[in-house]
Amino acid sequence: MAGVAAEPALREELPPEDAPPPAAEPTRWFLGLDLGTTGLSAVLLEQSTGQVYPLYWVDNTISGATADKFFRLPVLASVRVGAGEDYQVQSVGSSALTVTWGDLDAPEDNTIVLKGLKPVLKLGIPLRATAADPAQPQIQWSDQRHLPLQAFQEALQQLLATLPQFSQAEAPFTLGAVGLEAPTLGLALNQLAGVLVSYPANWPDSYTFNLREAILNIGLLSSPDDIYFVEDAIAPSSLACPTHKPPLPMARVSPSTSKPSMPATGRAALWQFLPELRLQR
Repeated sequence: MAGVAAEPALREELPPEDAPPPAAEPTRWFLGLDLGTTGLSAVLLEQSTGQVYPLYWVDNTISGATADKFFRLPVLASVRVGAGEDYQVQSVGSSALTVTWGDLDAPEDNTIVLKGLKPVLKLGIPLRATAADPAQPQIQWSDQRHLPLQAFQEALQQLLATLPQFSQAEAPFTLGAVGLEAPTLGLALNQLAGVLVSYPANWPDSYTFNLREAILNIGLLSSPDDIYFVEDAIAPSSLACPTHKPPLPMARVSPSTSKPSMPATGRAALWQFLPELRLQR
């Protein structure tokens, strides 16, 4: 007797597996720097949200109620001058004021308080052919004193170093950011995707070269390709903006310049500029 074919087993239909959620994009942080003649200001910019976090410094050498927040760190440096060309940058920012608190123009005989670093940095590029040769160029600081340009660049470098060094035990300044906790601030500074720096559009390349070298020497970034220069006309208003603004028309990079730059169109959003920074450096 022929067997009866068994009915195929009913397959249990399972619901399709849900696709895994897309991996969150890593947070990309940019540091904006505005170096003026008298002060240095900085902001952190978070790319995905467009949020801007102003940074401030607290001078650890000033205690009590006078330890105010500096949203613009004084561009000052106290330099001790020795025999010959020997010099040492002792302190920077508001800490340099404590050396000669009463009168900046009458410091100790062997101490110079450098003011107005910015215009000096455009005069040339520090150079020393050999260790035995004098550093060039020499800057006539007063009737009796001159300093190598390298001293001014080192002063700038120490000013900028207050950013990555703020968490060190002996750091002269404590750094903070409006709207960010200290761990997030430290993480952001350790994984910067780029640094944007204001500069006068008609100044020579020696100025941007000196700023770029100072940023690289303090370890904020490892590649000069991630340092961008933004014209002074647009940088201050953009970097000072504390909250995210609606997108504005895309800023354009001029193909005729060797530096990335933005047109002076008021409060143009830096985030609209970032995608095009890669087009030209």
